[in-house]
Amino acid sequence: MIAEYKNMIEIVNKNISKFNEFFIPEKQVPTIDLSRINDNEYFTELNVPWLELVFPNAPKKGVYFIFGYDPEDRASKVMYIGKASFSSSIGGRLYAHLLKDKDNPNFTMNGINGRAYNLEYVFGLDLEFDDMGMEIFASALEEFLILNVKNEILLLNGTGNYD
Repeated sequence: MIAEYKNMIEIVNKNISKFNEFFIPEKQVPTIDLSRINDNEYFTELNVPWLELVFPNAPKKGVYFIFGYDPEDRASKVMYIGKASFSSSIGGRLYAHLLKDKDNPNFTMNGINGRAYNLEYVFGLDLEFDDMGMEIFASALEEFLILNVKNEILLLNGTGNYD
């Protein structure tokens, strides 16, 4: 079912490639591997009990994505883009977002418009920067993506004061 979000992932990948234009080839951010779109170890589907959730790249620093939909219009897809840098980790950030619904049938998140959306999948993009001391680029990539995809993807979040 993550295939329903393939168009969003392609837009994100296009913008990661734009972000990579600022870096030499050895320091570029990996794009999301579309060949692994049905791999439950790569994308985590949020339809399992709380204690069975395994977040992709949980101990890493990087950018994470939460995919969902409008419960009143299942075809209306949404995305949240977040970052884990310095003292946080992808798993820790996802845990913080989802914990409130651990005993509920659906994970939800409010968008900047105040509406609640159902969540289906999470993905953590390991920037592979941990060993290079470049965790600060998680913040840069997160803001770059939000600013560059917000006109093509319905985002649940924005940057700063929600521009």
